[in-house]
Parts: sequence; structure tokens; C-alpha cells
Amino acid sequence: MLAENALHIYTDGSSLPSPRRGGIGIRFLLIDSQGCEEIIDSRHAGYQGATNNQMELQACIEALEEARERGLITSVSKIVVHADSRYVVENWKQAVFVWPTRRWTTKTGTPVLNADLWKRLVRAIKNAGRRVDFEWVQGHSKDLHNRAVDKMAKGSAKSALRPALSVWSAYARSGATNLSRLAACECWASACQSEWSRVSGCISRSSGSSSTRSSLRGARSSGRSTSFTRPACWPMDTPTSSRSTWALPTRGS
Repeated sequence: MLAENALHIYTDGSSLPSPRRGGIGIRFLLIDSQGCEEIIDSRHAGYQGATNNQMELQACIEALEEARERGLITSVSKIVVHADSRYVVENWKQAVFVWPTRRWTTKTGTPVLNADLWKRLVRAIKNAGRRVDFEWVQGHSKDLHNRAVDKMAKGSAKSALRPALSVWSAYARSGATNLSRLAACECWASACQSEWSRVSGCISRSSGSSSTRSSLRGARSSGRSTSFTRPACWPMDTPTSSRSTWALPTRGS
């Protein structure tokens, strides 16, 4: 029985081989005073080269960030994340309370795997402004919500347009902030070329300045091409000059 006065979030991650790519699925669920369910599904482009555990974490991160952006948490007292990943459900408290005190190493002294993602999850939990709990749900069970996000995650992986998470981690370490969902989702969805998906992905996690956002929106609305200075965290296989620029193709180019 799902609790009322809570935002329930169902998440799932998926990883496909040859070539390896991953995807995420997210469903928001609210229960009204009469016990009726309000469902909001959120579909996202996938990531190149991602593992299943990375996608399970990323799904939770993006879900919590999106819930805050959409204002879905304003009328609830807590958030419950339902995931079929024991990796996430059994370790999130370690990430919040234990690993930071050990400088992100395990009790045996080895580095925590996917530490960048765990740190982002901790930030998302703290920024939620509500109590956050994680509950395990049996994967591929009769739970309709779990089955729905599983299907979304597989579809996301098949449309893996975003760069590998190691690239995203570099942006996060450089102090990058999220841009609007316009830059994060709409631009990827509007282009098919791999170079465009990489460039738009980099821009969406770049400095986050208002001028960058305005320029990107202006280019999208006017149908023109525009250029942006290469951020310091740009992938290593691009030109090394800090003044190098890329022309961003517009929709249909």
C-alpha cells in the first residue's frame, strides 16, 4: 500500500551491449486524498558506454532533480524512491553517512565505485528539502510501475544520445550546473548526428551562465547556427585551444 502525502518515484536503469549504452526510466506517482493515483512518466535519452549500476544511480539522481524542478515535492511531506536495484537501496545510507567520513573509501580502504555518481545522489537527496527514503521492489515482478520504468529504461538505452557518464563527471567536477530542461533534453531530441549530440550535451553541462542559455534558446528559436567557446572540461579528443569554438547545427541541418 503506497503512502499518501508522499511523492513516490519509480526508477530503473538499463544497460545494453555491442556497443555498450545505458538508459533510465522514471515514473512519478502521487496519491490524492481519495486514494486515486496521478502518474507522470518522464522519458530521457540514454548514455553511451554506461553500466547497469551507473544507470540505476543516474535514474535516481535525475528523478530527484526533476521532481524539485517540476515542483512535485511542494505538497508532500516525504519522497519514496522505489528501485529494483539492491546496489542503490542497500548502499544509499552509506553514501550519505559513512563514505564521506572515510574520504569515499570502503572499510577495506578501496575507493568507492561510481563515487562521482554517489556524490551527486547525496546532493540530490539533501537538495530535495524533504525526507527521502528508498524501498526495494522486485524487478520484473507484477508491479505495474516497475514494469513501466523497466520498459522506459530499455527504450532510453536504445536512444543513447548523451556522452558517457565519465564526461558528465568531468563537467560536475568543474563546477558545472544543470541548465534548463530545454538544453538538457529538447536539444538532444531535436538532432540525430552524433557530433551534435555530443556538443549539445557539453553545452547543457557547461558553465550554466545566463548568456549561454539565452544564446542557445535564441539559436533554437530563430533556426540559426551559433558558436560557443569550448569549456575547460571539454572532452580530450576535441581541439585543445581554449578559444576553439564549434558551430552548433540547428534542427534539420
